[in-house]
Amino acid sequence: MPVGLALSSIKSLRGSVQAQIFKYHSIALQNHTEAQDVASATATFLFTRNSATALSVVFGGAIFDNQLSTLVAELPTLSNDIKQMLRTSLTSTDSSLVAKLPATQQRVLIKAHATALQDMWIFYTCAAAVGLVASLFIKHKALRTEHQSLEQGLDNEKEGAENARGSVKARKTDSHSNCR
Repeated sequence: MPVGLALSSIKSLRGSVQAQIFKYHSIALQNHTEAQDVASATATFLFTRNSATALSVVFGGAIFDNQLSTLVAELPTLSNDIKQMLRTSLTSTDSSLVAKLPATQQRVLIKAHATALQDMWIFYTCAAAVGLVASLFIKHKALRTEHQSLEQGLDNEKEGAENARGSVKARKTDSHSNCR
């Protein structure tokens, strides 16, 4: 199987699974929120989810970069010029640079990458374990079956303004009758 086909199928599978996971949380959140608060609750949920995803990328990249730079600095078989080039672009190590290295140095560099990825994998596994433990505290709630509607738009605002004016007129009339 060509590498490109394998990568695209893995990405497609990951995307479809991720979409399914977040869809159900959003539905449950919207179901247990008052109709007038659904927009702000959904926006807060999406902001939190996207922020956590961004932080995850930052943490993973920092762990990978720090570990790889430490390992590359300790490699005795690599020349100082190659170490300097690798330090400047750790996460985007150019495959042509690696291909130019002798086979022994290539193996050492690949092992350093694997070790850095292993540390990143350990971090994400621990984060998943924390999420799994936290999910044990989620309580079951049944979805509502009745429909909640919310009047929105300009017509609703006009009706609200008219009702407010009507209640002000009624209060004025009541206050005048109390004075007599």
